[in-house]
Amino acid sequence: MRKSRLMAVPAALVAVTLTAGPALAHECYIVNRSDTGNEMAGAKSQAWYTVDLNDELAQMATGGEITAGQAACIADTLTSQGVPLTFTIMVKGARGTDGLLIGNNPNEWLVSDDKGVDHFFDKYGLAFFEAFDSCGAAFPG
Repeated sequence: MRKSRLMAVPAALVAVTLTAGPALAHECYIVNRSDTGNEMAGAKSQAWYTVDLNDELAQMATGGEITAGQAACIADTLTSQGVPLTFTIMVKGARGTDGLLIGNNPNEWLVSDDKGVDHFFDKYGLAFFEAFDSCGAAFPG
């Protein structure tokens, strides 16, 4: 049985984000990109990957990692906290900036200012832990 990509990627990214800080976090996303833009970037580019939390949570439930009720609760909790259930993150480094889109910017507040490029887990990481906890599910990782 394959490990859920959603939870494997965020678990690693959240761990890096929480232990190493924003300079090493690489989960960049475009805040104001349209749903269609995210879909096209995820499907047509090797540099971007689209995550669908509904699909990933359903796979976790099918795999026995969480129950179907916990999956629905987690999705509802994330939604109520403003976390998008589909998002596209950069998975391949940017040229000329050590593989980072905004990681070399000394203005750390820019990584979660809801403009341009932000770090997904700087903005929403805590919501994942809270959602799993409040729904009685262990956070994978």
